Amino acid sequence: MARARTQATPRSTELRQLRPWDNLVTWFLAQLTVSAEIGYGHTVADGRPGDVFLTSADGSWCEVSNHTDNGTRQVWEAGPTRLWRAIEDADELWHQLGQPGWDRFGLTVTEDQQWIWLDSPNGVHTWPLMKPRG
Repeated sequence: MARARTQATPRSTELRQLRPWDNLVTWFLAQLTVSAEIGYGHTVADGRPGDVFLTSADGSWCEVSNHTDNGTRQVWEAGPTRLWRAIEDADELWHQLGQPGWDRFGLTVTEDQQWIWLDSPNGVHTWPLMKPRG
């Protein structure tokens, strides 16, 4: 997927976690809120990993600078889904929920629906999953 920063919306972020896939629970929460799978990687600068990028099948993408300036990083986002915003929101939710581990999550599957839940299948924090095609 081609990414051109000149066609993206620039902004800054205070999220310190540059590689969101390193915190698997936050990454999982972000994946639950985005309609298509999020891909990720690094740009290459002088033969070394550079800035982080995320992509999605809906054509959305973002790049996040690996350099900080007074605790903030530059972000460029484009497409219908603000991917870095989804990461920031997931990180914030994870902190608000007390940084839950995998032991607090569950999955319920019925004939009609499937959903991920936190702490209780009937609790406040649930995420519906799409019904498999078949």
